Amino acid sequence: MILRRVREGGVDNDAVWPRVARGLGPTIFLCGLTTAIAFLSFWPTGFRGLAELGLISAMGMVIAVVMSFTLLPALLDLLGVGSVSAHAGRRLRLPGGLHFAEQIVSHAKPIAVLACLGLLLAGVVGAQVKFDFNSLNLQDRESEAVETLIALHDDGTITPYTLTISADGMEEADRIAEMLRRLLEVGRVKTLRDLVPENQSARLKILDEANILLGPAVMLGRSVPAPDSDARLAAVRDLVSFGTDFAGADSNSAFARMSRALRSLSESDVVQLEALIAEDFIVSLELLRDALSAEQITLENLPKDIIARETGVAGQVRVVALPRDDLRDFAALGKFVTAVQSEFPTATGRPALEAGVGRIVVDAFRQAFATAAIAIFLVLVLALRSFVDAVLVMIPLLLAAAMTAAAMVALSIPLNVANVIVLPLLLGMGVDNGLHVVGRFRETGSIADVYKSSTPRAVLVSGLTTLMSFVALAFAAHRGMASMGQLLAIAIGFILFATLIVLPALLAWRVQNQVKS
Repeated sequence: MILRRVREGGVDNDAVWPRVARGLGPTIFLCGLTTAIAFLSFWPTGFRGLAELGLISAMGMVIAVVMSFTLLPALLDLLGVGSVSAHAGRRLRLPGGLHFAEQIVSHAKPIAVLACLGLLLAGVVGAQVKFDFNSLNLQDRESEAVETLIALHDDGTITPYTLTISADGMEEADRIAEMLRRLLEVGRVKTLRDLVPENQSARLKILDEANILLGPAVMLGRSVPAPDSDARLAAVRDLVSFGTDFAGADSNSAFARMSRALRSLSESDVVQLEALIAEDFIVSLELLRDALSAEQITLENLPKDIIARETGVAGQVRVVALPRDDLRDFAALGKFVTAVQSEFPTATGRPALEAGVGRIVVDAFRQAFATAAIAIFLVLVLALRSFVDAVLVMIPLLLAAAMTAAAMVALSIPLNVANVIVLPLLLGMGVDNGLHVVGRFRETGSIADVYKSSTPRAVLVSGLTTLMSFVALAFAAHRGMASMGQLLAIAIGFILFATLIVLPALLAWRVQNQVKS
């Protein structure tokens, strides 16, 4: 609207605004409607997060359309835009625009044919795009929390990426565990029985032999009186003498350095050293005493809190399966969930939950994309009053969507819960540009006149500013937001290509066929 008003020059506002409104009003209204449809396409789906986001965004489009016809004209008048001459239009004119238009018209048929072939090829490649349901991959991999979680998972300490099956008793738990161990996708299986140490007889025999040697020294619990200051100093002198003897002529040995350090200690330092050594010694002695008094561990004498954590009130026993492959590999994690649930459909856990959410999101994406495409096409048919023109507007949109999906496959950018809105939104954003081009073409009847107008500049400037805003988002630490920014930037680039090259070529080819007929 700004470029259209600038193009009108210094004409009286009362005379120019009705003309601008007649020229752009229907197109702006239709653009707002189709973009709102794209946002609302998620509303009927089961993905409530994007459904609510779509509703809010659609309301924003309504507000934007209202502001375009109320606030924006008032601001332009207050800023004196109407007094700007046509020089502004010349400053914004695309270099070589007329020559570019002539090239498009002269090569309209090859461009149109290549676009249709590209749509088919990109559609085949784009159909291979994957959905990453793993929420861990949305986080910053260099953050301390993620690195810690991965380290704990890799060394087997703890991991939330497990599947749990409930067994009716220990015998059934053993049977389920044996079946899980046969699955290639399962790395480890844990049950209550895994908490009972193996080879206890041999280990207890070693402890018995150690108890014969060390038992009298540690098991009697004798206490000795603390030494006085003279005894401490004498012990230090003896230790210094032993160190000097062991060091010999080597003044840099550990014994020599120990002797020199002990000579420099005062009486208070000796007391502190004794406290430090005795404290560690007492702790070590308690640990040794506990180890020597160990008894055989069975399922029955495990600590009650551990048994309560691994069993249910009705006697159920928990069986836990861990994935074999890297938990960040969503494809391998999906195979793990599928393999386990194929044998035990009731298996539950974080991987199963996220995989289920992923299926809901994928179904929502497919439904939203189909709903947006069909609804936008029907609106175009009614608004343009031409089935052919509606098809010509939709072809570049579908081409941009297919090329975006193909780029995702080529660049290994999977869909996720954050960027899944991109492709349905692409239809809503892309149709706006196509409507402006078709609307201007209907006014002028010539691709050359379209490129001499402000429409290509408006499409290009609008697309580039939107692209830059999403490029900034692509550098976000949140990997989901970053992937959404990357995909939107790629998609907008394809939209500009399809709108400024493919769509004019399709329109020119149609005119050429009409002239021939």
